[in-house]
Amino acid sequence: FMPYLLMQKNGYVATVNSETVALGSAIRSNIPLAGATMYSTSCPNWMTFKLLVVLGIKRIVFYGPVTNLRMTHYAQELGIQIIPVG
Repeated sequence: FMPYLLMQKNGYVATVNSETVALGSAIRSNIPLAGATMYSTSCPNWMTFKLLVVLGIKRIVFYGPVTNLRMTHYAQELGIQIIPVG
């Protein structure tokens, strides 16, 4: 998880994680995501997982242990593969 700082014209600063930045870039580039695999350096948080579900990601591969048990529960119900590596 690598946070990115976003600076808006009004001076408001927010952070988003690298998965969100990558997904936004793919969407802006018209890269289809339905059925895709997402690779991450760590277990996605709940908000990121929900975004992956909405975009149709079908496999999530990440380094390290599963730290989001709610994600694994819903992934199983939705037919999304969760693959921890390492």
